[in-house]
Amino acid sequence: MIRFPATLPMPLAEPYAVKPADGVVRTDMEQGPARQRREFTQVPTKIPVKWRFTDAQYAVFDAWYQWKGKAGAEWFVIPLRSGLGVIDHVARFTKQYEAPLSSGGFWLVTVELEVRDRPVLSEAELDILLDSSWTDLSGAVTGLDSLANIILSDHIGA
Repeated sequence: MIRFPATLPMPLAEPYAVKPADGVVRTDMEQGPARQRREFTQVPTKIPVKWRFTDAQYAVFDAWYQWKGKAGAEWFVIPLRSGLGVIDHVARFTKQYEAPLSSGGFWLVTVELEVRDRPVLSEAELDILLDSSWTDLSGAVTGLDSLANIILSDHIGA
């Protein structure tokens, strides 16, 4: 799978937003509460992104989009921000990008990405976080870091 060019910057924070598609079907009943069920286990997520490119960066993006991205038709790997930090996502463009030239001489490229399998915590990781206090978890991580990087490194290096 192709990768987004590593030489290009991350998307700007604005108007970055995560918009998961609806994966639930709702059926209204003649009597009683409506029924709902999960229709899909994998729903795409839309993320509007915006980049601020110099002329050289825009030239790389435009050529990559045309040749490697097959004018937006190909899925590709791109690092994007999520609740878990900056993580590689598999994405594709949902439509043609727009690239007006700003008064500052930068290309403001805006487009919407469709992300497949948005990275989220596993159910086991969620259970650990729900069953523990943040203070206890933070203390455990700090203690483990100290053990691994200070105490054990002193013994290994000695």
